[in-house]
Amino acid sequence: MIVDETNSFHRNSARIGQSHAAPWINATTNEIYIFLATVMLMPHLKNNRIRDYWSTDRLIATPIFAELFTRDQFRALLTNFHFRDNQNQISGDSLYKIRPIIDELKKKGFLLFESV
Repeated sequence: MIVDETNSFHRNSARIGQSHAAPWINATTNEIYIFLATVMLMPHLKNNRIRDYWSTDRLIATPIFAELFTRDQFRALLTNFHFRDNQNQISGDSLYKIRPIIDELKKKGFLLFESV
């Protein structure tokens, strides 16, 4: 679901002329897992800017990030990461964009609250 929506979002909103943008290659399930793990790792290092995670400065270098993605590949995924198609948004559902994830977590028993 996330892979399909991310690739679809990129197709529907391709940005022309972005000098920093890496050529888009459709995201895969494995790549999304690595992307999510990378995003979860970032707050533990507390760099000021996203680009600092790819710094080659010996004082702040963290080579694992460059081993997982180039900085431009990460930015492309971050820009296009989507759970749901914006064009079909239901008015009045403030959680529309993440509703499929909430529903899936409820179904698998990860969410105990019915009001979400």
